[in-house]
Amino acid sequence: MELNGEPRSLDLSDDTSSQSVIALFYVAIIGLSASLVYSVYRPTRCSDPSQGIYSPAQGAIHYMTKVFPENFENKGPCMGSPETGLPTDKTDALWEELYQFGISSISDAEATGLPNRTSAVPKKTNEFVIELDVFHQLHCLNSLRKSFYLERYVHEIGDLYDTNGRRNYTSTTIRHWDHCVDSIRQSIMCHGDVATVYWRWVWQRQIPLPNMSTTHTCSDFEALKAWGKEHMIADDEKYLQWQLGPEADIQLSP
Repeated sequence: MELNGEPRSLDLSDDTSSQSVIALFYVAIIGLSASLVYSVYRPTRCSDPSQGIYSPAQGAIHYMTKVFPENFENKGPCMGSPETGLPTDKTDALWEELYQFGISSISDAEATGLPNRTSAVPKKTNEFVIELDVFHQLHCLNSLRKSFYLERYVHEIGDLYDTNGRRNYTSTTIRHWDHCVDSIRQSIMCHGDVATVYWRWVWQRQIPLPNMSTTHTCSDFEALKAWGKEHMIADDEKYLQWQLGPEADIQLSP
């Protein structure tokens, strides 16, 4: 280019700088948009996936390695008597001790973080009712255990049989057991324990068979029990009495 008759090169530095700034701006916008889309749609990964939703008991979760003992030939303490195969008073007490403290009270601040609203404890201020699902599942499993031994627990099962002595498959008892089976199914599928069952040679059978003495990574159940006992509603029959009817004033968590 000539200016006043003298050749002179074209200075594009200002234009180039402006274009670079604009390009960087668009790159940043695209990168931010992609990051936002990924954060919304990516699978959630955390050290404990079950904590992907808030629970007031999260602080009680600790992990430990636990070997499940073989319990086909050798009965565990929560199983039937080795001599008779039947449960005993001691068996029943061990089962009930696993979950009988399971109805819990939490503060209004803790209730605010729940994924679902819950009801207030009647006659209490700023306290709300929850139950950790692990204790509900154990209650269900114990109910199913009792269904194997109807002679012992028939007094707990009021409507299992109709007036003609036939099994009533539409009874509340059967519906409860059906609910329990499906709840436990969903929980097993939800948590998906990937601990491995291994095969070992059994000389008596002359084939390898699965050995159920397996190693697992487990939540420390004693820590969860301690949390449950600390938060239990001591006299739930007294405090969990809501007013009935359309005028009932049942407060819900925020």
